[in-house]
Amino acid sequence: MVPPSTDTSVSNGVYVPGGFTNGDVKPVLSTTPLADFLIIRLISLASQKFMSDISNDALQDCKMMGTASESSRSKTKDKKYTLTMEDLSPALSEYGVNVKKPYYFT
Repeated sequence: MVPPSTDTSVSNGVYVPGGFTNGDVKPVLSTTPLADFLIIRLISLASQKFMSDISNDALQDCKMMGTASESSRSKTKDKKYTLTMEDLSPALSEYGVNVKKPYYFT
């Protein structure tokens, strides 16, 4: 590796080539600014759907087990559910995400 010369930037001990600082390096996938926007939008919609599916599955599991908070035991129509790890773990395991509760050390 060539040591940095005086015209390159060294910030916090990290060598940054000159092409990155003056904008000479462009991303390979970026053909137009619209393509970048569409890719960002696609990824955000996919992640939103993924999170929505997981939360809906966890809510259905919670409703089936009947684990509602104490406030729902009153005779009101609206039941309030609390999302816990016990409800979230089965929903995540359906999508291939293995979650375990951490050990509690005293």
